[in-house]
Formats: sequence, structure tokens, C-alpha cells
Amino acid sequence: MPTALKYYNTPGHVIAAGVVLSVVDIASVILRFYTRKRQQQPLKADDWLLVPASLLTTGIGICLVYGVSKKALGYASQLDPDLIESSLEITTEQLTTAFRVEFSVISMIPLALGCVKAAFLFFYRRIFSVSKKTSIFLVGMIVLVALWTVGFFFTVVFECGTNFWAILSPQSTVKNLTTHCIKTMDLAFAFGISDFITDVIIICIPVPLIWRLSFSTAKKVATSTIFLLGIVSTAASLTRLLIIAKDVKAAVVFNPYEDEILVITEYLYWGMIECGIGVFAACLPTLLFLLRGWSLKSVIGSTGSFLGSRPSRRQYLNTGSQQTIHVGQTFDIAYSKNQSTTTKSSAGTQAQGIVGDDQTMIATTVDKLEALCNELSFEVQTLRTVKKDDDFYARVKATDIARKLIDEIIDPEEVAAEQAVVLGEWGSIRMFMKWKFFDKIPVDGSISYQELAASIGAEEALVSRMGQMLVSTGKLLQPAPGRVSHSRLSQSYKAGDRNGYSFAMIHDDFQRVFASLPGYFEKYGPRQPKGKTEIPATFAYGADGKLTPWEVFAQQGAEHIEQFGFAMQAMTDHMWPYTGAYDFAWVGEYAAANPERTLIVDVGGSFGHALRANLVKFPGIPPGRCAVQDREEMIPIIREAHESDGIMKDVQKVAGDLHKEQPIKGALIYLIRRCIHDYDDDDCVNILKILADSLPADEPRARILINDQIMTDPPHRFVAAMDMVMLTWASKERSEEQFKGLAGRAGLTVVKVHKPEGATMGVVECKKASAS
Repeated sequence: MPTALKYYNTPGHVIAAGVVLSVVDIASVILRFYTRKRQQQPLKADDWLLVPASLLTTGIGICLVYGVSKKALGYASQLDPDLIESSLEITTEQLTTAFRVEFSVISMIPLALGCVKAAFLFFYRRIFSVSKKTSIFLVGMIVLVALWTVGFFFTVVFECGTNFWAILSPQSTVKNLTTHCIKTMDLAFAFGISDFITDVIIICIPVPLIWRLSFSTAKKVATSTIFLLGIVSTAASLTRLLIIAKDVKAAVVFNPYEDEILVITEYLYWGMIECGIGVFAACLPTLLFLLRGWSLKSVIGSTGSFLGSRPSRRQYLNTGSQQTIHVGQTFDIAYSKNQSTTTKSSAGTQAQGIVGDDQTMIATTVDKLEALCNELSFEVQTLRTVKKDDDFYARVKATDIARKLIDEIIDPEEVAAEQAVVLGEWGSIRMFMKWKFFDKIPVDGSISYQELAASIGAEEALVSRMGQMLVSTGKLLQPAPGRVSHSRLSQSYKAGDRNGYSFAMIHDDFQRVFASLPGYFEKYGPRQPKGKTEIPATFAYGADGKLTPWEVFAQQGAEHIEQFGFAMQAMTDHMWPYTGAYDFAWVGEYAAANPERTLIVDVGGSFGHALRANLVKFPGIPPGRCAVQDREEMIPIIREAHESDGIMKDVQKVAGDLHKEQPIKGALIYLIRRCIHDYDDDDCVNILKILADSLPADEPRARILINDQIMTDPPHRFVAAMDMVMLTWASKERSEEQFKGLAGRAGLTVVKVHKPEGATMGVVECKKASAS
């Protein structure tokens, strides 16, 4: 009996599926990209994969519409009744068009579905804070889907081997297909089973992740429902599988009494349904951001907030032991605050007609909060995958986002109060350092304020007040009333810690300088400081026009100078790393082939910490062919420090002045680290000209390496802070373009700027402009 004409075999339904789903998918992907922009989130793999998925689905829709227009789909086969008995060898335009359309569509379906499945999996990795095992499982599923997609795509394309004529030829017949191609329905059945199984797995993955969260049962159900909407696509996959199973079981494949056109239509229609709904379902969780309501009691609102990515654990955002932010609760806090603000302000603003503006402001704030929570969750997930010793930049990124989150959620009226907190904390830290209280607190244990006060003969009440300040900000912990213990951060302030010295220098020297800025600019006018004496760093000490900053420092005494020296060695593992930006491996190879030339001169290198770090990292570089260069009075001190250092004892120690002729000529590399930012442009050009003139004329690989902080736009907060410090010295932190400008004026060309992702320090690699 001929195949019954079901609704999905009719022209109208086939065209509707091809057109409507194509339009919906394209619109959904466009809105997804718009949503990412609204959320201020980067576009990632889960977004980009849906672009080819939607285009392929649209291609399938076009093929369906074309097939209907040629009556090759959605219509019964138009055959001469007398030819029915030999229909395996029948050739008609309708039938060959159907074969071509079928081949085109079934070639696109694996690619479209593969992109959709992968988009779901990448989306899960993006929004969920998952365990290492779950992360490995998701990666494994992504690899499996990729292999599945590629495998079935090429199997379909080459189902007839290289006999493409069997499908595409105008004389193509069913007999040609059965003779030269693999069993089409067996292939379709295998594809259908594997498609359905992977769909079920992918749809179920988020459910256990959601039910581990600290949500109410209603919220868990609502959130799970959003992700389970993809089950509609799975239902289409199941329907297509059942249709194929029915045909295989009944052995009706190519049955002369079965209408081949309607069998093809049925299969392609459900393929379009699955692909079309799949793309839409993949976009839906993201699009809920645009649809959610503002009420926490709204299921959509609650779920929309969740989609900002809520980890399953507490994240401590550098707020101390008593101030924590659970990322999963951030929006509840934000909504409550915004609703409260709206409630308070509505009565006063309705008469002025600006309630709508308030609501817009609230919506914008919550949008930003949600975007920041998404970013923070992503970076927290990154921390799971990096080693503890290599996690600095990942933590810096997460911390930066956390600060932005706090800046976005804090009330403007609280800002001044927070700055007062910082001021009180600074004063308390400095006095605890001065009195060496951080050294007296046991590493494992606690100490009372009474004991701390007695150790220096101070009033307990005074010590207690300062200690309470530090407890309130989390710098110290309070295990019991009247007692304090170390926090994760407080040991940085113990004697001998270079980071503690850095804080002391900023507090003692630059706080005074910044406090004097109003008076300085009132005297000299609102212009950038210039020169070496009439600058804020000397004005603050009443020495402007008389002394340089270095001379002011010298007047502070030996202890102060020692503090400054230790402070300059701070943050070398993180903010000012010695290694990681430039690869010196080639220098070791050069040394083996060129035994005479000086290899590296660490210009203004003090004790040569940067040089030493690179000699350790690149052991092929002979230390004896390198040099540390500094002021003449420093050389004996450096020699003494290097006597017991197995690496640095053979390094040459050479006296030199940055502003005078270079004593070592013709070296392969002149490394100048954190010196250029101390001087104005003219001084820097002079320093670089001196080094450029010292480069060997016979070695085109010779380089000047400027190792310094690099200003970006917008700037990193730490670099911007250091730029403000250098402003008080009439100098600056410089951008890549500014370094290029200095190099050009000095007769140099910038070869490359080496800067690891997330780093504030970089290496500006320069060569002589005339070098090849």
C-alpha cells in the first residue's frame, strides 16, 4: 500500500518548517550576540558555534523549500501506473531532484547537530563551576561530539564512495543507489541512535549540577526546566529514529509500493525540526537575560539571575575573614538593594516624573552585575585547571573582576567611608610594623593585646584600638576577644619581607608627597612637573629648587635608604617578574659559536637580580661573559654580596653612569630594567642613545632590551598607580607607542614588545635603526 499522506508530508508543513525555523534560528543567534554585548561578556566557543549551526539549518530550510517548489518533497510520486512493477529502474526529474535534495540535507544535518551539541557543552563549561572530574567529562564529550560529527559527515558524503553520479546524475535510479551505495537506512538508523543517545546525555548534564546548588527546590525545578527545554529537540530526534526503525523493521526500504518521495520528505522534515529547535534551545538560556522580570519571586527572574553563573562554593574576594561574598547570592543582594532603593525613592520622584529613569538605572546596574558575575565565575573555573605556582595571572584577573563587582554594587555614599577605612588601616599597619607586632604574633596561634602592649611598654587600649581596626578589615583575625592571629595576608608585614618594605616606603615617602599635591600645584600651576628639583617629590620636604629626590632620600638616613632598597625588590615574583617576558635561550646558543663577545650587560642593575634569574632559567649563558653595571659607590657592596653566590661571583662588576659613556662596548645585549620610568623623555633618549652607540656594528642580532611596565588604555590599576608615583618625580610609565617614540629619537627601531598575557611588565626589544 502507498504511504499515507501525513501532515508532515504536506507541502505547507514542509515549507513552514523550513522558513519559520530558519528565521527563528537566525534571530535567536543575533539576539544571543546582542545579549553578550549587553552583559559585557566576551564571545566564546558556545556563541560562535551557533553561527554555523544556524547557517546550516537555514541551508536545510532552503533545500526543503526548493524541493517542494520542484514537487520533489511533499508530493506523492508522479509515475506512470504501468511502470510501477519496475520502479527500481525508473528515472524521473522529480525523483532525481529528491535524491539531490536528500543528499544535500543529510550532509548538512551532522554538521548542524554537531555544532549545536558542542555549543551546549561549551556553554556548560562557561557557566558552571565544576569539579575536575566533571570538567574532564565535558571535554571528553566535546571530543566525542567532534568525532561523531566528522565521522558521520564523511560517511554520508562518501556513502557511494566516489560514485557521486549514482546520487547526482539526472539518470539516477533507486537501483543505482542500492548497487553502488551502502545501505542508506542502516546508516540513517546508526546516525539516529547515536544522535538520540548523545542528546539525552547532553540535556541531562546540567541537572545534577543545578541540584547541588544551595537553591530552594522550586528554584532548582525552574532552573532545570530552562535547560530541559532542549528535550523538544531530543523528541524530534526520537521521532525521526522511530520512523527509521519502523522502516527498517518493515523492510520497506526502496519497496516499489512505498512512495519514495514521501519517505524522503518524512525523514528530512524531522531532521529540520531537530536542527531548528536545537539551535533555538541552545540560545534560550542566554536569551532569558532579555526576558526576565525584576521580581525575585519570578521564576524567570530567578533563573535569569542564575544564568549569570553561580559556583557551588563560597568565593572569598579579598574581603577578609568576616566579609565574604557568595557569588551565588550576589544578585539576591543586588535585587534587594535596588528594590529597596526604588521603594524609597519612588514616592519622592513620581511627582517629578523620573521613576522610569530610576528603573532604567537599576536595570543597567543589574545587567553589569550579572555580566561581572559571569566573568568572575569563568575565571574561578580557570583556577581549577592551573597549577598553584602558575596561578598568579588567573588570580589577578579574578581579583580585578571582583573589584569591579564591588565598585558596581557599592552605594556612592559609601565610597568616602571606604576610603576612610583604608586610611585607618594604613596607619594601624604602619604602627604595628614599627612596633614589630606582626613578628610577635605566632605563626600558628594567637597573642593578646595585653602581651603586645607589654612588649613595648604601650597602653593596651591604644594597641587594642589599632588591632581592632585591622581585624575589621581582615588583615588580622580575632580567634577570641582580646586576641589576634595572622591572616593569610598579614605575614607580608613582618620584618625583612620586601613587600612589607614596599608598603612602608609608600606610606612614609609617597603618602606625604601626595598629601602635598594641592600646595605644589597652587605654587607651580596645573602642569606636569618638569626638571629634577622643582617637583612634588622634593616640594613635600621643603627642598624644591634645592635638592633632587635622591638627595632628599639620602638625608633620611641609612635605615631609610635600606628600606627603599628592599622595597625596590618587592613584587618581583608577580607584578615585576624578572623572567617570563623574553626568551634568552638564543643567547646561550650564540655564546657557543662566538666565544669572545660580552653577552649581557645589566645596565643600572644594582645587585643583578634580573640577570641572575635569567642565568638560572637559561643555564647555557656563561655568567663570566655577563656584567652588572651600577654606580661606582655600589660596586664594592655588589662584589661583597656576590662572593658567596655560585652564579653571580663570576659576573663582571662594572661602574657606570646611565647618563655618561657606556664603559662596555660591543655587547650582544644591553638590559635596562625599571630605570627608564625614572626619567623624563629627554633623559631617556640620552640614555638610549648612549646604549645605541655601544651596540656592535658587526652584529645585527645585538639588542637593547627595555624591561619596564607598559601602560595600556585603559590602564591596569597598578600601572596607573605607579604612574602617579612617577609623576611626582617628573617621569612616567609609558605605553608601547611612547617607547617607540623614545627609541626612534635615539636611533633605534622597536623589533617587538614582549608582554605575557595578564602581565604589567614587558620587554621592549630594540635594535639599531641601521641594522638589517
